[in-house]
Amino acid sequence: MAQSQTQRNCAPRPDVVENLRRHHQETFTAMGLSKNGEVFEIFTALTGTWTIILTHPNGRNCLMAVGDNWVTMSRSPDDLASWIRSEMSSFKDYPK
Repeated sequence: MAQSQTQRNCAPRPDVVENLRRHHQETFTAMGLSKNGEVFEIFTALTGTWTIILTHPNGRNCLMAVGDNWVTMSRSPDDLASWIRSEMSSFKDYPK
């Protein structure tokens, strides 16, 4: 990713969160901590849009991914794995 593109995708966390809330109706849904101290947060909306943001240990916050069709699952791990395989079957390189 080019330096200028990286800078465009990064902003102070309060600004990112407010933008997601105001313009996309997305709210905090989940988070995870990587082994090197980065915090990944997922924001979702009832419309199905989603955004993943990353906060580095130095406080820098960047957009990592955005998309549509977010679904919150409440299935057993075996059911979830089966569902993922069936949904991903259209991708030729996806391991079956």
